Amino acid sequence: MPSGRYQHCICTMVWAAMAIAVSAQAPPPSGLPGLGAPQFGSETLPPLPPIPTIPPSGTGGAPVPPPAFGGPVPLPPWLEAKPKPVWTSLGPDGALWFQSDVGIVAPAVGQQLQNTVYLGANPFTVIVPQAPLDWAAMPGITLGYNIPENGGSFLMRYQLLASQGVSPFVVDGVNTSVTSRLNTNIIDIGYMTNNLIQMPRYDVRGGFGARYSGVYFDSVAGGDNGFFRKIANNYSGAGPTARLDILRQISLVPGLSISGSSEIGVLIGNLDQTFAAGQTIGGSVVNGQTEVNRSVTTYDLRADIGLAYRPPSAEFFQVYAGYTFEQFFNVGGISPSSANLLYQGVLLSFRFDY
Repeated sequence: MPSGRYQHCICTMVWAAMAIAVSAQAPPPSGLPGLGAPQFGSETLPPLPPIPTIPPSGTGGAPVPPPAFGGPVPLPPWLEAKPKPVWTSLGPDGALWFQSDVGIVAPAVGQQLQNTVYLGANPFTVIVPQAPLDWAAMPGITLGYNIPENGGSFLMRYQLLASQGVSPFVVDGVNTSVTSRLNTNIIDIGYMTNNLIQMPRYDVRGGFGARYSGVYFDSVAGGDNGFFRKIANNYSGAGPTARLDILRQISLVPGLSISGSSEIGVLIGNLDQTFAAGQTIGGSVVNGQTEVNRSVTTYDLRADIGLAYRPPSAEFFQVYAGYTFEQFFNVGGISPSSANLLYQGVLLSFRFDY
């Protein structure tokens, strides 16, 4: 028989086993109040209660809808678009531009005009030297229009040059004072392309057009006793022109560029030459005159090079300063006469883009 000590241990173990068995057979805990016991795997969840609509404070009706904006929010005065000039409405993009030129140039006429003039029955060959011409101002004006979508630009230009000079010469053995005069008028109508190449800091444009050129010069030698000699040359013609402009930006100075331009023209027109003479013969003053006229072809060549500056803060404005040269070939080409005209000097230009 086991002792009392062992009997007590056995009884304790039996009671513990019975307690575990009873707890394993107990029902599961009940669910939330009002929802019943959960049936996992087969039940459907009840729908959520509707959200109540809370009317606005002080009213008993429906909620106020959000405000609707009738248009864009107005900008402050300092951000509003400024009114544009009236002339900007003349084109789709308002791309009119205006350029004013002022040249200080030294013109020179190289002429060898000669012809025969009869004073009574006596023939005289009239040759008058060319007096050096003074430096003169050469104004010019250009009006242009930039075509939309990088289509290039149209332009119309007018340029005027007038000068004279006086020098003493001996003509036909007589001491005389020779006065030489020059007057030119040029009208250009043309088209310029947009930039033709895709290179950093370069802008290359070509153009073509038509030119009217009027060139007049004369020389008059006056002496004593009614002695004088005169030659006059008047040319007017028109024809096509071709032009090339190259601009290279200088990276060290924003807005500063080296600019060069060249233009050539072939013109066909009418040339009138007048030769006159007068002197005392047999105690009386005798005068005579000869005129010649012919159609001639002339050639114009122009070149400019200088610096152009367009301020980064005011790109609508550009100023240019440089050297200009232009020569007119064969403006006095009626055999045996010949004449050319050239000028060179400093050119200032001011351009405004609208």
